[in-house]
Amino acid sequence: MIIAQITDLHIGFPAKPGDPQNDQRLTETLDAIKALKPRPDLILATGDLTNDGYPEQYERLLELFADCDIPIHWMIGNHDQREPMRAALNIPDDGNDFVSSVLEFDDLRLVLLDSHGPGLHGGAFGADQADWLERQLAARPDTPTILAIHHSPVFTGISWMPVSNGNGWETRLSAAVAPHKQVKKLICGHVHRSVDAMWNDVPVAVCSSTAPQLAVNLTAIDADNPDNRPLVVNESPAFALHIWNGSYLMTHHMRTDHNNTLVKFEPFMQHTISGAMDH
Repeated sequence: MIIAQITDLHIGFPAKPGDPQNDQRLTETLDAIKALKPRPDLILATGDLTNDGYPEQYERLLELFADCDIPIHWMIGNHDQREPMRAALNIPDDGNDFVSSVLEFDDLRLVLLDSHGPGLHGGAFGADQADWLERQLAARPDTPTILAIHHSPVFTGISWMPVSNGNGWETRLSAAVAPHKQVKKLICGHVHRSVDAMWNDVPVAVCSSTAPQLAVNLTAIDADNPDNRPLVVNESPAFALHIWNGSYLMTHHMRTDHNNTLVKFEPFMQHTISGAMDH
C-alpha cells in the first residue's frame, strides 16, 4: 500500500503579488503525485487545509482537487475550523464532536486524530480523545497501525514552533499510545519541514508542506527582539510517500522538483544497473 501524505496547504492565504501562490503549489503537488508509478492508493491531507477555515476556502480546496481521481482523506489542523470543514467536505464526527476516524485495511490500519484546539496554534488532545484512541487501538491489537495527526509530538528544534502550549496534550497522547505495540509510525505535519524522530519507541515522520517551508534555524528565539532571521523560505512544494509492504513501513520525503532528471536508464547505464542489482 502506498499512502501519499500532503499537509499544510493553507488555501486562502493572502499572498502578495510575486510571492508563491498556495493554489499553484498544491496543483504542482497533485500533478506530481498523479504522475507517480505505481500511483498511490490514497492521499492523506493532514491538516491546515485552509488558512482561516472559511467556507469559501474549503470550496476552493474542492475545486483544486476536482481532477484528482485518487481517494482523498481529510484531517484537521489548527488553521481549520470543524463546522465549515465538516459541511464542505462531508466529514462525520467521531461521536465526541472531533474530526477523527479509522481507515481499515486487511493488514493495516490508519487512525486519523484531531489535534485542533480552538484559538490555539499548538496542539490539543483531551481525555475524551485519549479514551477514543485507546478503544480503537484495542479493537485490533495485532494489526500494524499508523497514527496520523496534524501536530508533531516531538520538538523539531525550531524554537518558535514548540510542541506544548502548556495543556499537556502530547503527554495524554503518549499515555494512550504506549501500551499498544502495533503502532508502527506516527505521521504528522504542522512544522512545514520534513523531520524524522523517535517518540517513545515510535518512529515519527513529519511531512513538509505544500505551502512555503519554514527556515531551519536551531538557535533560540526571543519573541520580543526581532533579529532579522529568515522565517519562511520558498522551497519546492513537498509531500511524503509512506509505503507498507506487508512487513515494514518506509517513508520517502518528496519534492515536486524531483523530476529534474539527470540520468535515464539508457543502454549505456545497463552495466551500472546490473552491477548494482547483482552485488
